[in-house]
Amino acid sequence: MLGLMYAHGCIRRRQNRRLSTLERARSNSYSGWGSAELPLTTSSQVSCWMLVGRIIVNTRIVISFMVAAFATLAPGRAVAQSSADAYAKQGDQDVRVGNCPAAIEAYQKAIALDPKRGLVYYGLALCYHQQQRWQLAIDNWKQARGLLEPEGAMLLVMGADYYHLKQYNDALKTFQAVIPLQTPDLDQAMAKYWMGVVYNAMGQPENAEHALWQAINLKDDDADFYFELGDALFDLKQYKDAAESYKDAIHLRADFADAYYQLGFVYLAMHNQSEANAAYNKLQTLDKEKADALHAKIVAGTPQPATKARGSD
Repeated sequence: MLGLMYAHGCIRRRQNRRLSTLERARSNSYSGWGSAELPLTTSSQVSCWMLVGRIIVNTRIVISFMVAAFATLAPGRAVAQSSADAYAKQGDQDVRVGNCPAAIEAYQKAIALDPKRGLVYYGLALCYHQQQRWQLAIDNWKQARGLLEPEGAMLLVMGADYYHLKQYNDALKTFQAVIPLQTPDLDQAMAKYWMGVVYNAMGQPENAEHALWQAINLKDDDADFYFELGDALFDLKQYKDAAESYKDAIHLRADFADAYYQLGFVYLAMHNQSEANAAYNKLQTLDKEKADALHAKIVAGTPQPATKARGSD
């Protein structure tokens, strides 16, 4: 079935940028269902879904052995198992073509026949996540988590869903659960990144800074990591360091409008009108709405945005 669909791009904070980081890393590190990729759905920059996972590669092998075992089951149970497999397979196929409603219907039929299918709950959770139905996603992650071995990518997406529900303590616990697992550095970096995101949302920039530096030490080429660190440093009034962090983000992503937007406010806080104007001029070519908002603050001399440009939290 679908294994880990998602985790680096889909988990980016704001359904936009934040969901994009999990995807980008996962798309570089994993291939699902052989070499097939699931279609991405954008929600500002890139949306979430790219981690067709490690579990799945082995799942088909397991199923092939299960087929032989059906002959030893009672006839009625064997038929139910076979039908559940068929529905699960149909759900997987629907997901691969981006048809989440059909996938959900198929997965639900599989669960009705066999409620112990952890990977089916996994697929349901991913579908609900894709539809931004966060609570339904969480409900199914809990089922999957109870039936499957702990897996970093699953916890990362589950934590992101908690984040979108603003259930920050549950999100933190879920991201922290990734750390003890024997997961790749990418998973560890994403867990630390998302912990930083959550700490920033909770108004704890000191904790956010610590977690984000740990993320950067594991993965130093992600613009969003530096952007989020810039937010933490801005809130700590470490404006010079915040400016450097936003510039690092821009270096990695030249069209990073949100980073230019925040950089303009940092320069206002530093009473550097000329650099704030330079950020505004660049922003005009990237995002006219944000440019106008920054210009209004420059004219008013306001050193901090009323609402940070973090996307749709």
